[in-house]
Amino acid sequence: MADYFTKFSIVVPLPDAAAQAYALELAAQAERIHLDDEVIAGFPTALQAVAEDWRFDTHPASGTPFALWLDTYSGGIDAACAFIQHLLRKYNRTGQITFEWSHDCSKPRPDARLPYFFVDLPNADERRAIWAIQIQKFGRDPEAFDLRQLAKATEGFTGSEIEQVFIEALYRAFDREEEPTDLAIGEALTDFVPLSKLMGEQVLALKTWAKGRARGATSQEPERRGRKIAA
Repeated sequence: MADYFTKFSIVVPLPDAAAQAYALELAAQAERIHLDDEVIAGFPTALQAVAEDWRFDTHPASGTPFALWLDTYSGGIDAACAFIQHLLRKYNRTGQITFEWSHDCSKPRPDARLPYFFVDLPNADERRAIWAIQIQKFGRDPEAFDLRQLAKATEGFTGSEIEQVFIEALYRAFDREEEPTDLAIGEALTDFVPLSKLMGEQVLALKTWAKGRARGATSQEPERRGRKIAA
């Protein structure tokens, strides 16, 4: 049977450094109780009851003085709520605590067929769509560009790399007080090395591993290449 749990991330404000140190020590004690079933004198009874559910990390929060950052690795939402309530009551803190959360599954059913998915580099149709999206995002008309040629010229590029190429073309056109064109994009492409070329061996190894082991996230149509036939 699947084992579902909640992932979360929480920042808890505390009044001073002493309160932060207390909270960190309390979390460390709870972790020892969770791992070793240790009995610690003076440990809060409300937290003792949820110690078995203590499955999250506790750190000082960067950028917020005296705050505490809690993040899960395999659930523990009940223990986290009890821990936060204990701190808020102890230090008479008021207001609301906001946290981000999501559901996940740690143990899929052994009889369920859940395939691995491999996200390959965009194919020609996807690159053409990405070009249209990026051009439109920056307030230009995709119809003013040769999307088919741009897709062909950026074989092996990721979506973010295509975005960076167009941004570079915008800068080049701005320097010349012009609008970006296919020529400006071509100039930007001459200086851009995609990750698929920079780390070609690693990318090829990933593709080789995925064959027969993972399902493609999208269909990868073979690239259409011209062929010259002698008369």
